[in-house]
Order: sequence, then structure tokens, then C-alpha cells
Amino acid sequence: MELAEGEKEMIVSSRDIVDGEIWPQYGKFGEMLEEDVPTRSFPLQATCAPAETVSFAIRMSDPDSVPIAGYEWVHWMVVNLETVDLPENASVEWAEQMIQGTNDFGTIGYGGPMPPDKPHTYVITVYALDTMLDLQNGFTKEAFEDAIQGHILAEASMTGVYPHTIDGFSD
Repeated sequence: MELAEGEKEMIVSSRDIVDGEIWPQYGKFGEMLEEDVPTRSFPLQATCAPAETVSFAIRMSDPDSVPIAGYEWVHWMVVNLETVDLPENASVEWAEQMIQGTNDFGTIGYGGPMPPDKPHTYVITVYALDTMLDLQNGFTKEAFEDAIQGHILAEASMTGVYPHTIDGFSD
């Protein structure tokens, strides 16, 4: 996508994804689990969105899951955010104010990293959209993809690695 003169590229960031590593509390080594699925989402910010942005959508997925699951595992989808300045645990604490999709664990909201075989890299993408989407809590990844088509003004991604053993974290 081409930027208008003077416009900056949209940036997505998290204070708890440091040097490309997702902190332990946001995945299988954290303490917030519901039916063995991590539910504590990390803080997330997006800046420099186009002025015409009406809403934001978020998608977090694991491309390293393709050899295991046969597809890119979706961990979190959120739509119709007016801004992306989410605090830690927004998926749970702001659940009533957010429209979240069904992740591939079969739950609504954030389902954190649980790599079974090796460190996995997770892709967090924020989309700036020109509309609010007609989706309800529990929407599917197919509905998400269909809904954002033709409405993306800008997008920005960041990646974070999560190890499969507790010894895999940096000191």
C-alpha cells in the first residue's frame, strides 16, 4: 500500500515482546489458564494509522503449526476496536467491550502460545479498516477474512517467538 505524502507507516508493538520473544506469562508457562489454554493477552499498541481509519482488527497466528495441524493456527482475533492501545489481559478484562473471534482452541478470545515441538514464531497483525465490521462474538476465521477484504487501509505486523520448554527463555 502506498503512503500519502507525509504519512508514516503503521507500527504495531508490545512492551512484553522483547527482542522478538513473547514473555512466559502469555503462553503455556503462564498462570492464567482456562481448560489448559493460556488466556492472559499481552499489551498491544498500534501507531501511525491512516487518518481515514474507522476501526482496527487484530489477528494472531502461528505459521509454524502448519506441519503439525495442516494449517496456520489462529490464536486471537479482535474486530471493531476504535484504537489499539490494549493493556495486558485485555482479552479477559475487556471481554464485554471487545468483539473477539473463536480461536483454533475452540474458545472465544485469546488463546496463547503452546508450541508442542519446538519454539514457534507467532505473527500479530493489526489492520486499519475503513469501516466497522458486521461480526459478533465468536466469529470464525473465515468470517474474519471475508469481512476485512476490501476494507484494509493499512496493516502492520510483528513477530514473537515462544519456546516449547521453560528453559528456552532468555535470562
